Amino acid sequence: MPSCWRPAATTAARGGLQERAAAKLAEVDAKIADLAPIRTALVTAVEAGRDDLTT
Repeated sequence: MPSCWRPAATTAARGGLQERAAAKLAEVDAKIADLAPIRTALVTAVEAGRDDLTT
């Protein structure tokens, strides 16, 4: 057997990976959604040439 041989992943193991990956993807999507309004506000401030983000 070649030294890089590994047993094939079981269906259960792949299913676990799929579930974890889907959960992580949802977490990343939620973070992106949370950051979108902040990005929009910063772009607006930069485009307006403002020096103060509160006004």
